[in-house]
Formats: sequence, C-alpha cells, structure tokens
Amino acid sequence: VKAVPWRSFGSNRAVRVLKALIYPRRSNAGISFSLPWSKRRELDSQSAQKLISSVEAFVFDLDGVIWIGDSLIDGVKKALSDLRSAGKSISFATNNSMRTRAQVVARLKSMGLDWVQEANVFNAGNAAARLLESKGISKDKEIYVVGEAGLLDEVSARGYRTSGGPADTGKSLDDVPAALERIDLDSIGAVVCG
Repeated sequence: VKAVPWRSFGSNRAVRVLKALIYPRRSNAGISFSLPWSKRRELDSQSAQKLISSVEAFVFDLDGVIWIGDSLIDGVKKALSDLRSAGKSISFATNNSMRTRAQVVARLKSMGLDWVQEANVFNAGNAAARLLESKGISKDKEIYVVGEAGLLDEVSARGYRTSGGPADTGKSLDDVPAALERIDLDSIGAVVCG
C-alpha cells in the first residue's frame, strides 16, 4: 500500500494529525531514537480511517507525542477534539514520575486542553500506588519512596504514609547505612522507586 502524502488529505485534518500522533517526526537534535522510530512511516488515508472508526479509545504518551517542551505539537489540539467529537475516549499515559496527575492536568489545560481531568491521566506514581493496593500492602505500613515529589505525592494521595522522596535528593551510597538506622524496617510495607 502506497502512503498518501500529507497534503493530499485536504480537509480531513483528524486523519492527518492522527498519523502525526502515531508516527511523530523526531526532529530534536539532542535526542536519539532507536528503530523503528528512526525511519518515518505513514498510514494511508483508508488505514487511518479504519483505525479511527474501529477503536473506542486512544491512549497517548505525552513527551514527544502530545507536547514538546512547553508547547503542544502542531495539530494535536484539533486531532484530539476531532477524536472526542467522534465519541472516542482519550487518555494520556506517562512513565514520568516527576509530576502528579493533577500537575499533568494543569499543564495540559495551560496548553489549551480544557477538557482534561485527572481520570484521563495515568502516570507511574498512581500506577505504583494502585499496584501496592492490589498487592494488599496495608495502609498502616509506610512506603519508602526513592524518587521525586510527584511519585511521593501520588502514593500519599492513595492513603499511604510515605518517607524518602525529595528529602533524600543528593544522597549517595555512603548515606545508606545511616538511613537504614533511621528507618524502622518493620514499619516499611514497600519501597517504590521512580
């Protein structure tokens, strides 16, 4: 099947932008990408329409797919609007644990995606906290967090007592013995690293 050039889609912007979201151009000179992303690929118009009409939900990564730096990628707002107008469920997933879901929502809203709610965002911190719950880790136990404030805050938001996190920034392996003496290991239910 021959790929149709971008300009031939005319007014069907949703198809064109969906192609950009699925197969984004990676032009940031400071970042290297491994195959298959090093080669640009496109969906033909018929395949893109088939994809859009056959699925109920779209899950998008954020960095490099929805935004680059502090800006939405060109056409993203319109594409997401078109997908929502077509009745598609839109979610965002990220393995970045630096921001809470609320911070991601605020960032997306500041970029003009006013409809985004926390329920649309799935991040590493919330996933880790939900995993702790699914494993039956008692909320009476403390969770030691090795990571940023976003991770600590998401675990805390699920009702766990936390320690570590940003308070341990800058510490080295030399600090581990003293830290272990400070911590009541019997009270720790899990260690979450992010």
